[in-house]
Amino acid sequence: MSSDDIDTLPIKRGPAELADIKAEFRKRQWRRLLVLVPMVLLVVVGIGGAAPWVLYPVAAISIVASVFALFNWRCPACENLFGKQNVRGKCPHCGVELE
Repeated sequence: MSSDDIDTLPIKRGPAELADIKAEFRKRQWRRLLVLVPMVLLVVVGIGGAAPWVLYPVAAISIVASVFALFNWRCPACENLFGKQNVRGKCPHCGVELE
């Protein structure tokens, strides 16, 4: 067995741990949505003809939201970053069921 085979072996998880992972994934989905919607509204308002001084706070909030996404939008089991992927069903990295 090579080291590549070891990296692809699924981790055995109990029902309680799987339930915790699914609950954490749902929380992360809601947090992502709660940050994304106001950020999009701020960008639309900021770029939509507002005064130039409004663009600096909008840019700062966008940067903060992007950094938050780096910490939030990860698999609760393996902590790998999902990136721009709209994850449905299971983690593309470790294969754990998320929904």
